[in-house]
Amino acid sequence: MSTDRLRLKLLASGYEEEVVLETDRAILYDMYAEVLLAGKVPPAGVPCTPAVLTYDVELEKQKFLFEQEKWKIDTQMKEKQMKLEQEQLEVQ
Repeated sequence: MSTDRLRLKLLASGYEEEVVLETDRAILYDMYAEVLLAGKVPPAGVPCTPAVLTYDVELEKQKFLFEQEKWKIDTQMKEKQMKLEQEQLEVQ
């Protein structure tokens, strides 16, 4: 069974989306085994509906701008450090 299908089955049996999406495959199998043992599996004819994932464009833009600013600051600090080291070498 594919990981995505396993996740869909766990979502259909009542697990939280965040938990299912953050869990690795081996643990997903353990979770599904518990579902099977507890008898919480939906009937065979009932299709599992995929979870709808949303994408917040504004949030992603803010994350990008933050990372860009962080990169600029890191670059400036590295340049200053290199300049300081160069000056120290020249003094010696």
